[in-house]
Amino acid sequence: MKNILFYAIVVVFGIISCTDKNEDEMNIQQLGGYFSGSLDIMIKDKNGFDMLDVGNPNSLKKFKVYYLLNGKKELYSKSLMYAPNGYVIEKFATDSYYHMQLFINSPNPESTNNNNWITYLEFEDGSTDTIKASFDIKPGYIAVERASYNDKLAWNPSQNNGVLQTFELTKQ
Repeated sequence: MKNILFYAIVVVFGIISCTDKNEDEMNIQQLGGYFSGSLDIMIKDKNGFDMLDVGNPNSLKKFKVYYLLNGKKELYSKSLMYAPNGYVIEKFATDSYYHMQLFINSPNPESTNNNNWITYLEFEDGSTDTIKASFDIKPGYIAVERASYNDKLAWNPSQNNGVLQTFELTKQ
């Protein structure tokens, strides 16, 4: 009888432990998934003044965000979203500079392409910068893997223990 009970317990544990998903994937899916599709930018002038601070008379006030979708440049405009124009400018209590949280063009869970998601950031003077991003896509998980700003590597979370650092941009 002890042998039967022992083998039954072994079989139950064997069945429970057999899965084709790793534990992290299962945890992410149980939590509803994880999505990270924004980048953090600080913009300063050549003298180090905060160009996002509205108290600065030379601050940048108007931006347009475009996504490259099916080969066409399309203006980001989602009036009911947290960031209806594709970005949010805020100053954290611990920082001395304002930050732009830029919501970049990114894949959806059904996407098979994880590379070259392109976002354009247009400034009020008409100049436009380009952000190219690649993503880590897994079931229930999408996160920026790396991104370049005007073809210069700007974000690489694998070099920063998975943390996306603030990119500092200098504008004239």
